[in-house]
Amino acid sequence: MPSQRGLSDQRSEFVTAAEAAEILGVRTTTVYAYASRGLLGGTSQGPGKRARYSRAIVETLRVKAAARAGHAAVAAAALRWGEPVLDSSITRITPRGPIYRGKRAIDLVGSPFESVAELLWQRTVDWKTIAPRVASKAPRPSLQALLEVMVQLTAGLHETPIEQAAAVVRRLACAAGRHELLAEKQPTIAGALGASLMGSTLSRRDLALLDAGLVLIADHELNASTFAARVAASAGVRWPEALVAALATATGVRHAAACDGAERLWRSARESKSPARWVEERLASGAPLEGFDAGAYPDGDPRGDRLISLLTARLTSSRAKKLNELLSAVRDATGQWPAIDMGLVLLCEVLGFPTGSATLVFVIGRSAGWLAHIEEQTLSGDAIRPRARINSGQ
Repeated sequence: MPSQRGLSDQRSEFVTAAEAAEILGVRTTTVYAYASRGLLGGTSQGPGKRARYSRAIVETLRVKAAARAGHAAVAAAALRWGEPVLDSSITRITPRGPIYRGKRAIDLVGSPFESVAELLWQRTVDWKTIAPRVASKAPRPSLQALLEVMVQLTAGLHETPIEQAAAVVRRLACAAGRHELLAEKQPTIAGALGASLMGSTLSRRDLALLDAGLVLIADHELNASTFAARVAASAGVRWPEALVAALATATGVRHAAACDGAERLWRSARESKSPARWVEERLASGAPLEGFDAGAYPDGDPRGDRLISLLTARLTSSRAKKLNELLSAVRDATGQWPAIDMGLVLLCEVLGFPTGSATLVFVIGRSAGWLAHIEEQTLSGDAIRPRARINSGQ
């Protein structure tokens, strides 16, 4: 009789979606959802070109899920010396979306971005001022270009208090596109961002849509970029450098730059003859569905739903039909709903912004939340010091 180890070694290195579902104790559609979120790593094609997943990764995901279910308090306690979690009064995530200092983000749609930023910052600021213009060597508008601009701005902000951060947000909005001089003449952040990207002023109707996108993305509690900013602030760096830390983190493909993946997905799906068949083939290949990771919202991202509902009437009939087919196909196959990333992609399409603009809209809007968290962390005086959980095999 072979040993238990021998039996284990005889198992296939890869498993089917059905086998993965059995290991994880979930439905097959949930496995597809995990794969679309990148939680199952790369895939291998089995017979019939059906996706197969690494058994080791599936087993690891099962163990992590069990740990979260039974040891959440231990995991939380490892975040900071002496305290289980980061205290914050800025944003709370709920099934109805984020709540900014007691006000639901989706209910703030219709408000200017500036007023929502002031709500997060808890102060009225001067939005007329603007930080100095700096040169960028980036070949095209991008997150890297904005990061370069912010790095250069820090040199001239030695003792600038965070009350003047609005001037930096304005500069970033103006620098997001190729038309910085025209953008500087616009009185609002949405106006500056639109003019910078388009080279022309937006209509009042378009400005309202852009404001909606900026408001909905303004903060999302302790996501990766915000946490990076708070870690930097807790180490005693000045607020402009903490903002650089947030921007640098946002360039990751699993964060703000995920909008680029959602944009590519939408372009490919809308050009297909059948979005439903396109979704089926994409899932079978194991490719992710960028823009449909609801993250903290298993029943759908209220921010994405709110923004897309505002945009549907502005799409051409053919585009609206393709979008509805895509959303229905993804929902039927995986149970997933569009996230705010997809909403920002559609927003930029409706407004006629150039390719890659959704990521820039994300960053300009999120800058409000970053600055609120930087100040809160600085005022707390706490040092964020995570602990390592030593691997038992080491």
